[in-house]
Order: sequence, then structure tokens, then C-alpha cells
Amino acid sequence: MPLTPHVPDESSVMSRTHPTIPASSVEPTLAPISPSRSSIDDSCWMTDAVSPELLNSVFLELERSSAGAPSGECDPHSLTAIVEAVDKPPIDFSEYMWYIIEGMIDVTQKRDETLRIAAYATVLIRRVQVSAVIPFSEYTAHRLGLACLWLSQKFLCDRHLSSEVISDIGGVDSVDAVACERAVLIAIDWSLYVSKEELAEALHLPFTPILPPSRPSTPEPEKTGASRAQKAAAAVRSFFQRFKPKSSGSLKAKPPTVN
Repeated sequence: MPLTPHVPDESSVMSRTHPTIPASSVEPTLAPISPSRSSIDDSCWMTDAVSPELLNSVFLELERSSAGAPSGECDPHSLTAIVEAVDKPPIDFSEYMWYIIEGMIDVTQKRDETLRIAAYATVLIRRVQVSAVIPFSEYTAHRLGLACLWLSQKFLCDRHLSSEVISDIGGVDSVDAVACERAVLIAIDWSLYVSKEELAEALHLPFTPILPPSRPSTPEPEKTGASRAQKAAAAVRSFFQRFKPKSSGSLKAKPPTVN
């Protein structure tokens, strides 16, 4: 049963002043979908392979990478200023991501779909890191994670959460949520498509492509006589034989008869 997340007030997790959120509301307590599956393939690459334990390990890895990233004063007109908080958020990045995931599940009532969205979002977060347009630090990670989750849901689902709902779940003003979304799109050059190979790499899972079934080789029929090509060549030769002039004998002159 999914946990009911605590909805922050106006002084939210992502605003300039942060309230304290109980740790019990952000722990990933969802049961795994299929613990037996250990790879991603073409047939079921976004369902059975995604489990809360796997996502949590990826979130913790991203959290550790944000701890060593530089942060501080930035250009107020830069993309970093849009997503960077003045004070360090009171909860860790991994806990905040589970806080958002639980809130999305509570609103949509679609558990499996939300886990797939979260897995998709990890690839977008890594693209932001690679782009280096916005530093992925302890001051920017939370808003970047929220924006990537929202973008992933928009890309994968026909119906997505509004900015007001994301604002309530993530504790960020709706105007700021839209601004963070646009900042992420600019940082990743508006590239939202994620291939199966990229997802497998982000989740540290082997990718197993399914090859198309090979056609059974049909045995060649036994040659019981002349082939079709040979019969055609014989027919052509017989056709031209009809127009060949008949020989009238030797062309040499006969010797005179001696009486």
C-alpha cells in the first residue's frame, strides 16, 4: 500500500526556507515488481526490470555525485539560478525523489507506471550532468530531479500532472516548476527520447537484445532432370536451327571428267 505523502505548505522543500519532513514519509517501502528479472530486453524493457530497490540504488549514486559538485554564487540570469536553492535542502536527494514518487502514485493511482517514469527520469538527470550546463549539486539536485520526473511523465503518458499538482507534491511554486522544466530542456538540448540501451546503462542492468527468429532453411529440391535454364537454352537453339541454311554440298569445284 503506497504511503500518503505529507504535502508541504508555502514554505516548501524547494523554496528558500525549508520545513522538516518526517523521514518515515520518504522511505521507499514499495515491494519490487519482479525480483527475478535482472536485465532489460526488447520485449519488456520498462516493466519487470524496474524495482524500488534498483531505483533507490541509482538515486543514492546520484546523491553521492551531487555531494562533490561545486555550488555557490552564480549569475542571477543563468539557468543555474533558476534551479539552485539559497539554503541546502533539509532532506537528501534520494529521500526527496521517493517523496515525489509517493506523491505521484497517490495522485495517479498508477504505481508501476510511476516507477517506469522514475527510471526514465534517471537518464534525463544523467544527461543534465553530462551537459554541464547546470551543475548537479546539493543545491540544484532536488529541483532538477523534480523537473526530470515531470518531463518523463509528459513524454511517456498521454495525460500528465498539471503544474499546480506538481507544485503541491514537490513543494515548489508552479511558476518555478515550469521554469525548472524549461531549464532542463535547454540543458539537454530538448532531447527526451531514451533508448533501451541508455536505460539499461543508467540502471546498471545488462541489455539483452532479442534477435529476430531465423527462417528455417528449405532444402534444395533434388535434380531429376535438366534445369529450367538448360531447357530454355535448348528451346532457343532449336528455334534458331530452323533458320539455318541447308548445305548444298562441298564448295570445292569437281575435277573434270576424263574420258
